[in-house]
Amino acid sequence: FTDPSFNLGLPQNQNGPCGILTAINALLLSQILDSQIDSQNIDLKTSPPPTTSQIQTLISSILRRCSPTPKIITFTSPLSYSYTTSPLSSSISTFDTTDPRGLLILVLSMIESRGLENVRNDIIADCGQFEPLVKGPFHLCGTELINLCVFGRATSNVGAYHPMTGEKVPFTPTPVGLISHSEI
Repeated sequence: FTDPSFNLGLPQNQNGPCGILTAINALLLSQILDSQIDSQNIDLKTSPPPTTSQIQTLISSILRRCSPTPKIITFTSPLSYSYTTSPLSSSISTFDTTDPRGLLILVLSMIESRGLENVRNDIIADCGQFEPLVKGPFHLCGTELINLCVFGRATSNVGAYHPMTGEKVPFTPTPVGLISHSEI
């Protein structure tokens, strides 16, 4: 849950959706730290909340990473979407962090920007079979959904080697990293 003394990041005011929020907040923190790289002191406890512009830039970069083409798809509600190639489209600017559907809208935009068939192929390439992005009776965020947000591909692998073949996985640069349990 959200620590009221810590402004940085998007809040989790209720139980869930912690997995996708963790990925989004890691990317947001990386973006904010990159913008303050020349500062002498960065105090995360006293940093102001993210601006609308920072959130727009983050969402745009997430959707661009997901899309295999210059075109991204942005939802304005769970049933309404539009195509765009502009970095900060009007539909991204309407993303409301207080709307409980906000993350659902972002997740739908990520999946549609990647393409449902590409998402399925990403998962099958790692697991050998399709696995859902949200799992089990408690609707937990799968690694595939976190990786779709962070890397732009719905892969289950967070290690340096493919889980089925043992072959080295090509490195994909990203502003944040993940560590698998076997690497701890």
